[in-house]
Amino acid sequence: MSQLNEKSLYYIMIERNTVDAVACIIICFRSNFKFMPFFTHRQLCDDLAKLILSISDFHKELKGKLEKGNRDTLLLYLSQLITSLSLLIDIFVKESNVNQTLTEARLCAKKRIIWCLDGIQETLTTNKSILDPSGSFIKWMDSALDKIAEIDAEKGKTAIIGICNDAGVLFEEVLSHAMSIAQVALKEDCTIIRGSCQTVLDSLDSLTVEINKPSPNPAMLNLFVDTCTDKLCALERRVNTAVLKLGLRVFSEYDVALEAIHDFCNNVMNKEKMEELDSLVADFDFHVDRIMQIGLFAVSCSTCTSRGIKIRSSLASLESLECELVPAFTAMLLEHSVHNANLAILLKSHWLRQANILRKLIYLIIDPFAFCQVIYEENKQHVESFSKTIKQKHLLDKKHVVPLIDQSQVLLEFLDIAIKEEKRDEDTKNTKQKFNDFKNVLHEVQSASDVLLDNKNKMENSLRVLKRCKILLTTIKRLWHCFREEMRMDWIKRSSQTKHSKDRTHTFEYFFSELVDVEDADLDVDANDFIL
Repeated sequence: MSQLNEKSLYYIMIERNTVDAVACIIICFRSNFKFMPFFTHRQLCDDLAKLILSISDFHKELKGKLEKGNRDTLLLYLSQLITSLSLLIDIFVKESNVNQTLTEARLCAKKRIIWCLDGIQETLTTNKSILDPSGSFIKWMDSALDKIAEIDAEKGKTAIIGICNDAGVLFEEVLSHAMSIAQVALKEDCTIIRGSCQTVLDSLDSLTVEINKPSPNPAMLNLFVDTCTDKLCALERRVNTAVLKLGLRVFSEYDVALEAIHDFCNNVMNKEKMEELDSLVADFDFHVDRIMQIGLFAVSCSTCTSRGIKIRSSLASLESLECELVPAFTAMLLEHSVHNANLAILLKSHWLRQANILRKLIYLIIDPFAFCQVIYEENKQHVESFSKTIKQKHLLDKKHVVPLIDQSQVLLEFLDIAIKEEKRDEDTKNTKQKFNDFKNVLHEVQSASDVLLDNKNKMENSLRVLKRCKILLTTIKRLWHCFREEMRMDWIKRSSQTKHSKDRTHTFEYFFSELVDVEDADLDVDANDFIL
């Protein structure tokens, strides 16, 4: 492959700063890259890094020349290209450490890089966007509420029938999105969302019946419109709560499903238990589906373009790696060689890194008040269960306390990121103090669980652990209340700007609230990111 230096055809063309020039560069690079045997590792990474930086610089010149959706699509491909370069570097480092060539991993990275280059070329030459413009649950909900509010008896029967029909279409989209979330939600939340969807349908049916009467009653029309609005807002709150609770569950055990597959396939005695492996793979697929729904919901709630692009990129990485992980682990199980084990471990590490990046990005979107509230309610149920167990003269076990510790650990990681990101100075000192108290008590609970709930556990030890769990619950409640005043002020500000503030914000439940609002942004690409 010819080197990409400042005097090459590639850089002569990039200086022209035109779509055709950049597209031509990509075609040339892709053509050479497709047939490259990966011999010159350093040169390949350097060339790809230069290409990424060139496209990034060119993207900044495209504002006003490409539609926003196309520019966002270009950013998504660019972000994926950076991730693929990171994987490529990891592969070369791993190969150097184990003194082996991981051909399958190279092909995985190569396939992804070519996909990105093709996507960038298509975006530049055809203005085609891969981002779904149809909307999200939040957008459909806003549209449905706006449309239902247009129903007014004074407009005449013909007009309100048309409005009601339009509202019905929007309601269907809202319910469709809600049901897709219900399918991956926790069992109790799935039931709640399904029931809430039914009440929305019932309220819309009542409104439709009233509108289709020979002489609709204006007072009844207003009543049914208000009922529809209330039921929609109730559905929105329940979906928001379900997504937060699902996020709590997923983030507290985001590596469990994959580690289970790894442990199973690492045991040569499991070769004849393929049905059990199929079950573990199904659990992992469902886990990934949950991550996808949480990520897409977070994107719909985010007003920060670059953050939304990064979340989409992480989701795309997880989805593409899913197709490579299972075959790699299956190969490791069927033929337990060092090569297969290295390949599976490499891909697993990359998947976990991308999942961790996604988790941190979503943390920046979740509202601290809402998350503290959800975790407090969840942990409160655990503590009540511990109390009941002890009242029945049974001893606590470590496994009983693990869910509470894991969920509290999620809150610890979340607040550590959220507090650092928070730009406001009000009550920061108080919040940090409460956060430190929570962190110290959580450490005590972990230590007490490890030391006191051992084989020599006594009722006295169980009571001591329970006491610490109750103190932990109190520290979470204090943290939750730290954000209450800030939430109240935020609600006052938003209620003056939002049409449906009376219905949608009076409970202070802004479940997903940006800490930083940015209308449009470029992906930060720095040459130092690619130093090998």
